[in-house]
Amino acid sequence: MIKMIVVSILILSGSVSADPDEERLEEMLTNIRAATGFRARNLILNGTGEASGLETSFLYYFTPDGRFRIDTDNNLKTIVGFDGKTGWLIDYSGMPYPLQGWALEVEQLIAWFISGYWLDPDSPVELDLSEDGRITAQVPSGVVLATIEIDSVTSIPNKLIWRIYDADCNVTLEDFHDGIARRVTIKRNGEFTDIKDIELHTKSEISDDIFHPIESRPNDTVFSKEKDDTIEVRRTDYGLFLIRPRVDGKDVGWFTVDTGAGRNVIDTRYTEHLMMDIVGTSTAIGVGGTIDVNYRQCKSIEIGPLEIKNPIFYEIDFGESGVDNRGGILGYDFFIRCLVELDLEEDRITIYEPDIRNNRDVAWQEFIFHDNIPAVYCLIEGDIKGLFTIDTGSDTNVALHKKFVDDHNLLYDRDVQKVYLGGVGGKIPCFYGSLEWFELAGHRFEHPEVLFAGGDQGVFTDQVTAGIIGRGFLSSFRLLIDYPNQSIAFIEKDQLN
Repeated sequence: MIKMIVVSILILSGSVSADPDEERLEEMLTNIRAATGFRARNLILNGTGEASGLETSFLYYFTPDGRFRIDTDNNLKTIVGFDGKTGWLIDYSGMPYPLQGWALEVEQLIAWFISGYWLDPDSPVELDLSEDGRITAQVPSGVVLATIEIDSVTSIPNKLIWRIYDADCNVTLEDFHDGIARRVTIKRNGEFTDIKDIELHTKSEISDDIFHPIESRPNDTVFSKEKDDTIEVRRTDYGLFLIRPRVDGKDVGWFTVDTGAGRNVIDTRYTEHLMMDIVGTSTAIGVGGTIDVNYRQCKSIEIGPLEIKNPIFYEIDFGESGVDNRGGILGYDFFIRCLVELDLEEDRITIYEPDIRNNRDVAWQEFIFHDNIPAVYCLIEGDIKGLFTIDTGSDTNVALHKKFVDDHNLLYDRDVQKVYLGGVGGKIPCFYGSLEWFELAGHRFEHPEVLFAGGDQGVFTDQVTAGIIGRGFLSSFRLLIDYPNQSIAFIEKDQLN
């Protein structure tokens, strides 16, 4: 049996080990470079295989200074790019999306592992060797912990491993030739990509235009001036905020308006009735874990004055998931196409065209996207700073993620009660208690009741964000949510006049 040496690439702020053995590190890297045939050069790779359950063709561009572009061509075509400063993505609908924080870092890890750029002495990855023989590395502002498995006989890097939620993600390289693996498999958050028969092309130059962010938006959204921009709202007994869209001209029940959803979702009951095409497969991570889902596509969805052409949904059986009897969820794919004004206390939602923000004299706050969900920095007791997602689909004040709770020892000497929280994927244990204070957008909530996550699966195992902010706190504001411009306004009720 071939023994494996585990080489860790650690991209975690402040975690570089002390007193590294520089000579041993350089010897290991020299052996890896020699074994892979690594050399700095422009690369173009193309291959075929599978992604999202579909036959797919792949096209990769790499430059010796770390820029890259990855085109995945199937029914759910996507493009990922990095121009040396900015990370960007074009999603399955053709919508541009900014890659930031850990999302950019993961794409960098994948691209630089496949191309070998992580071995380049001029790469930004700061490599070091710990006392236990692990190579550690720090990408500027990095937060993702990854490991690389190296074959101890051949010195070939075989696998890159990292984790964001409760399960490992990895990239596996096989069949090295001329410095490049000829087969690559990628598993992340339950999704599987298999790239086979990779062909290598070298070029003296690759146009800079290849790597520049694509900013044009898809021509799939229509606003009707004849329809009221204020929409009928219904609230469930446990606080969910619902509206009633029309899918392919038909009434399919009430949908949650949920900034905590990274996709639009439709219940299985309606997909067959509407004869919605299956256009791919994926996985969805919820409160209790990960489930398999289909991508479904219809001709249109109408939400008040807004109509989206050829929208794509996750298909979820809400009854089987133990959630409720709703028809679906309006998440990222809805919010990214408009400006939304929400008052969760007064049950009011108004939808505007994105450029209407120019007429609103409010204090806008920039946010970053975390898995297609807006996230802002907040403070809690002890002046502890954390990144929190904004989740209008959650009925809590705040739910703190397990890693954040553990890292800051937030359960120590705190009076809490064990409870269970349910949703897509099942239930997890949590602890119900209070904080001294929580500050959001300059507003301090004194002695709020919050949830401290205690489970080891699902979204609350998030390794990056501190937690979620739900309707309990959000009802204190009128919200202006502007995904296209990546900003949000928290308007306190006493300022509305």
